[in-house]
Amino acid sequence: MGADLVAVRSGFAASKGDAERAVIEIVSGRRNRGGTMIALSSPGARSVVLVQARRGVCDEVVVVGAPDVDVCVALGFSLYGLGDWVKVSPRDADAWLGEAAVAAAVLGTDIDLTQAGLAWHEGREVVQARAALLAFFGADRRVFTTPGRIDQERLLTYDRDGRLSRAVIAISKPYWVVPVSMSDLEQNGIRTAADFVGAQVNYLSLRRTAYVIRRDGTPLQIRGLGPDRALSLSAWRQQIDAGRAPVFG
Repeated sequence: MGADLVAVRSGFAASKGDAERAVIEIVSGRRNRGGTMIALSSPGARSVVLVQARRGVCDEVVVVGAPDVDVCVALGFSLYGLGDWVKVSPRDADAWLGEAAVAAAVLGTDIDLTQAGLAWHEGREVVQARAALLAFFGADRRVFTTPGRIDQERLLTYDRDGRLSRAVIAISKPYWVVPVSMSDLEQNGIRTAADFVGAQVNYLSLRRTAYVIRRDGTPLQIRGLGPDRALSLSAWRQQIDAGRAPVFG
């Protein structure tokens, strides 16, 4: 595994309740160290839950692999990159990180907490930590797939306070959304942060094609939104969801 990658436990407990408490305790214990990425999975599972703890900045939970898309949507995750589902922590939410990791694992994946293993990677090299942890759990070989049709009822049960639907892109004016992109987004029914679920980039293709994923699951190529700008739009949605960006609308 290497000196910088440490397996914590495997097979936490006989009950899911005990396992959940163990995961939350371990994640919370690592959080105060700063610059730590933690991974959770179980033998044979198709997904890995990554927890990124960056003391003083913002924490996030990422689901990699083949999660239940409708559950991810219902939990408020956003699509990002090759196909990750990401959720950024609200401000001042110390217990949030471990609880969100458990919720994502139990509700949105086939991870068996009673047979799970936790591993972590120290340091602030995010790309290196991610690669090492995914390789550790055998999830480093991936394919590009868009999510397919998304259950609208699940999506509508989220955003109860209307934060995403009040975040109008044309009013918020993210600097990376140029006029031609704004027009194309609106023509495709995307006017607020609630009208899309994130962005994906096919890093496996030579062109690195970028897609904005509409709330119904339709992948859209938007004029003027290359990979970097599309991912910035997804990151903006994550910040709105977490209450870390102002809502103008």
